[in-house]
Amino acid sequence: DKSTKGRALDSVSTTSRPMVIVAGEKHKRKTSDICWALSQPKGNFVIRLVGWFVVKILRCTTTQVSVDMESMSKVARSVETLSEDNMKPIMIIAPTHRSFFDFIILSFVAFSVPEIGIPIPSI
Repeated sequence: DKSTKGRALDSVSTTSRPMVIVAGEKHKRKTSDICWALSQPKGNFVIRLVGWFVVKILRCTTTQVSVDMESMSKVARSVETLSEDNMKPIMIIAPTHRSFFDFIILSFVAFSVPEIGIPIPSI
């Protein structure tokens, strides 16, 4: 039945999670990109410069890069819980490599959204 399928798809598409735009053409900052990158709380000077470079590339190549904050926060809370239980958590982030940007974007998200509490991955 077409009407049932349409309703099911509508209910899925109207369910929204808190998404934060972190880069892309639609993302606007109050400060310049270089000031933003240099003021981030995580990363050394080289990581900050690479972050600035990635912002520039993503602005030219994508409309928006958004992060599902709820899912990322769940991951961070799981790591914190293991840390509190005196376990040494090891987080493996495995991109699907559907694009060449996967590993770059994962690192960029950890750098640009420090409030999720995920450390910048070693690549």
